[in-house]
Amino acid sequence: MPLGRPERGRHLRGADEIIAGIDKAQGHFGLILESAGGASLGAAISRIEAKGTIVIFGNSSGEPTSFSFRDFAEHPNARIQSFSYFTSEAEERFAPDLALLVSLVGDGSLKPHLVEESWRDLAKLGPELRDRRLPGKAVFRID
Repeated sequence: MPLGRPERGRHLRGADEIIAGIDKAQGHFGLILESAGGASLGAAISRIEAKGTIVIFGNSSGEPTSFSFRDFAEHPNARIQSFSYFTSEAEERFAPDLALLVSLVGDGSLKPHLVEESWRDLAKLGPELRDRRLPGKAVFRID
């Protein structure tokens, strides 16, 4: 499982291996979930197996990705599938998935990385969020 920073993988369960970046991955994979874009998406194409799927759901790097048909020559019938959680399914289809996530957080199997601060600290934490120095998500209290 590639992560931007290895220390973020401390609490992951079920991963056989944790690496910092797909460029360090060995072998080919049937499914790759990709949210960095740019060079990372390009590297994902080289790591997908024949008939595999790369699901893209973000572009946190802000970089464009260039690739050509020839990049898929060694990965026949592989595909790239976009996923937008805002428009991919009807809202009622999300209920079971959200219920599962809530139950995993509730029983301690999934530990979300949340920072809770006053909205008055937005000026301090905003740059940390923007520059990806703050792991996880931030929740700002209006107080």
